[in-house]
Amino acid sequence: MKFTLSPDGWLMFAACAVRSFAYGFLSVILGVYLDAIGLTATVIGTIFTAAIAGGAVMTLAITSLADSCGRKLLLIVGALLMALAGFVFAVSDNTVLLTIAAIFGTISPSGKEVGPFLSLEQAVLPETTRDEHRTAMFSAYNLVGSFAGALGALAVGVPSWLALSALAGYRLLIWGYVGAALLMALLFFFLSPIVEAKGKAAGRGARAA
Repeated sequence: MKFTLSPDGWLMFAACAVRSFAYGFLSVILGVYLDAIGLTATVIGTIFTAAIAGGAVMTLAITSLADSCGRKLLLIVGALLMALAGFVFAVSDNTVLLTIAAIFGTISPSGKEVGPFLSLEQAVLPETTRDEHRTAMFSAYNLVGSFAGALGALAVGVPSWLALSALAGYRLLIWGYVGAALLMALLFFFLSPIVEAKGKAAGRGARAA
């Protein structure tokens, strides 16, 4: 599987790996963590439902604004909302706050993509490689996400290896989720203007000239 990627493409691959890794461990521990902080099964189910529904709403809202507001900006905003949601989950047991964080923070209870990142990245990625390499590139992108998610699920054993209590271990992983989101924001910060729809058009105009 041979293909070339621009620097923007490699940043997208890295962001996908970081996000999938975080989703991988979060999906394993989120339910038991919420139970450990004293929430009932009904409340946990409500938060999970809010997370899935909120992911759909955020995807629609952000992707509809992406070309006018800027893909790079909205990717960074999405990552920062993800970090903020993780922070709320790490420090609060308030049902209302947790539900709001789940709606707006792309919390993934299933380990799958629930927010706008996938849609925006897939809009950008075709411009980061040659036309004949796009199929191989998308195959590799999906493989990276799946492999990173599996590694994230394995990372759930790290707190036990560190001899932490169950609750302390869960919180460590939640803070890891915050760190992953901040790392994503940093990766997105280094994207070039070419990722923008208007930037792409300008780039083509410059090449034509």
